[in-house]
Amino acid sequence: MTALPNFQTFSALWTEQIGVEWRRGHREGVQQILDAHLLPAFGHQSITRIQREDIYAFRAALAGRSGRHGRALSASRINKVMTILGQLMAEASIRYGFESPTTGIRKLKQPKPDVQPFSLEEVSRIVEAIDPHFRAYVVVRIFSGLRTGEIDGLKWRYVDFEGRKIKVRGIFSSGHDDVGGKTLGAVRDVPFLGPVESTLRYHADAGRAESDYVFTMRGGTPMCAKNFTNRIWNPALKQLAIARRRPYEMRHTFASLMLGAGEDPSYVAKLMGHGSTEMLFTTYAKFIPNLRRENGSGIRELLEQFSFDASRQEDNAHA
Repeated sequence: MTALPNFQTFSALWTEQIGVEWRRGHREGVQQILDAHLLPAFGHQSITRIQREDIYAFRAALAGRSGRHGRALSASRINKVMTILGQLMAEASIRYGFESPTTGIRKLKQPKPDVQPFSLEEVSRIVEAIDPHFRAYVVVRIFSGLRTGEIDGLKWRYVDFEGRKIKVRGIFSSGHDDVGGKTLGAVRDVPFLGPVESTLRYHADAGRAESDYVFTMRGGTPMCAKNFTNRIWNPALKQLAIARRRPYEMRHTFASLMLGAGEDPSYVAKLMGHGSTEMLFTTYAKFIPNLRRENGSGIRELLEQFSFDASRQEDNAHA
């Protein structure tokens, strides 16, 4: 009879066999979680002998552990670690015929996302003040809603001037290109909106089309999110006396502008690469006009178009 593997042995087998389905960035993230959290806790235990109480004790230990900058691990980070553990144990349970000890363990409650989009006035000031080399990058990022990896990895062959759209077909992260996207819905076409088309045309005419990448750092190297944030973005906000916010707030700005203008949430979700509107309503509810009323006026306006005579219905019932 073949000996059952321990957690470390199975995790190596799992990442080798299942990892071919993952994009590079996800594989690196899974390995980081294994090395930092899962292998130290379970590495030498037999995969079939890990009990439910072991899982709860591990999660409690994570909650008391410090992460980067000495802060406690967030509920989001703990949930991510537990998700990887759950996926690994689920596969092991199928292969070796036991019930996964992670089944039914709930995720920790996470605080509601606090997005801080920029106003159009702030957008104008930022565009004016940003280093001119990155001006087109900021404009397109704000008015397309692309994720960081999507816009950093955007190549000229996916800018369709004839069809007036950006084709999101890959990402650039941690120094590598990945085909596809973060999710299935991430592979999409985003139409040129506002100043996007004129900005891209001017950007191409200025000689930037010599690189495969639409946007680059100075010297023509691919975009580096960390360098852009620290050397370009943060200094610009400081100069303008605008509260420091992540570059990712440019994506939130796109969503808030679209929803505030009354665009259909399902259409906005599609443009942003979400598979459903669930995350959109969770994150941006306060920017959706009908959700901001909170006084019943929306339903009153609808019912004013509906005529209903209660007394006549009662007469009919007794006829």
